[in-house]
Amino acid sequence: MFKRVTLKLAAIVLLMVPVLSSPVYAAKQDANIDHGLILNNRVFIPLRAVSEQLNIPVKWYQNEKTISLQKDDTKILLATNVNRGIVLTPSVSEDLEYDLKYIETDSPAQIIDGSTYVPLRFISQSLGANVTWNQQSKEAHLTLDGLQIVVNIKQPTYEPVQKITGTRLQQLSQKLNEAADLSLIKNINSHFKASFTDYFIDSIMKNNELRSTDLNQEPPVTTVNYTSKNSAIWIQSTVLGPTLTGDQDYVEDQICNLIYINGVWKVNSVDFKLRLIPYLVQ
Repeated sequence: MFKRVTLKLAAIVLLMVPVLSSPVYAAKQDANIDHGLILNNRVFIPLRAVSEQLNIPVKWYQNEKTISLQKDDTKILLATNVNRGIVLTPSVSEDLEYDLKYIETDSPAQIIDGSTYVPLRFISQSLGANVTWNQQSKEAHLTLDGLQIVVNIKQPTYEPVQKITGTRLQQLSQKLNEAADLSLIKNINSHFKASFTDYFIDSIMKNNELRSTDLNQEPPVTTVNYTSKNSAIWIQSTVLGPTLTGDQDYVEDQICNLIYINGVWKVNSVDFKLRLIPYLVQ
């Protein structure tokens, strides 16, 4: 578990986040990575593939969906689907071993096709890498400690029949929030017919609820991951609040399975998962 860095708890954080010893690497030549993505007009890069080429150890925490990186004496924590990361650097103060700094990202880290992707800008913000983007060749160039990496943009695994618009996602998000309390809906079938499949409507009516709480999910920040030409997965994550000890946050992930039917994208099923992440919200 991760501990919030304070005057008294800084040492605990360092104990809870694995400290990976710096391995010895042979000198690397320029490397090419062919798995970059463009999502919502932003460049995303596969974190592990890039970090390995830059000689930066990465640790993945499966249950928390959280990543830790270490470059020299700097530690970085990043949770998927959250627009904020933590950077821990050695403190000049005698009272603190590490200073904490939050990094805001315009897009969160996301899991796509089993790999964790981060915005290209995050590498520059957190690691100090020199990052450039070549619009003509669709290539990202990263330079750090004399190593030069080129990330090429790959073609999507699936080209959907029709891409889901941001407006449509907002509509589906609103309907899912409304489904949290069915007692307020007079005619459930007609109210949700344009947004939910018949299967999903029957499911929430059978259970008389969408979820066990009336929590409203925040506006979506993640992009859609198309799993076929007419199906997709879309995740909304909401920070519920800190644990009793205040060192972590509870996060609820709302995993929506979408299908394209009768010329429109609809929600076909929803799963919920609860996880703990490092304390990221002030």
